[in-house]
Amino acid sequence: MKAIREYNEVETFYHAVSPFCYEQLLAKANGKVEDIALYGRVFNGEISRETIEQDFEEVQGKGFVFAMDYRNREDATPGTSGFAGIVLILGWNGQSYDESVDLNGEYLVPLSAYTVIGVME
Repeated sequence: MKAIREYNEVETFYHAVSPFCYEQLLAKANGKVEDIALYGRVFNGEISRETIEQDFEEVQGKGFVFAMDYRNREDATPGTSGFAGIVLILGWNGQSYDESVDLNGEYLVPLSAYTVIGVME
């Protein structure tokens, strides 16, 4: 699979999930990686340092996920766990223009604008 940047010059992001979560998400997507709907943080109000960690709900297919840029992709881990995860590649969906939030190397990526396009090997 070619990186989405070749098609539309939009950043590609990398989001990790645990192997267990990956298997569950893949099963819900009928085995098709590109149909995985991630669980995102839906914030109650404006995004701030306080709401990033406290004031949110997790909703499948909505909100934001934490992701890494290309340079830091190998540092993506699922949450704060110490084990290696499955790194999913997120690319622009070609429709929405919702912006990602830059947190200095880590990003909050909107699921309204980015979708899973593959798995990093």
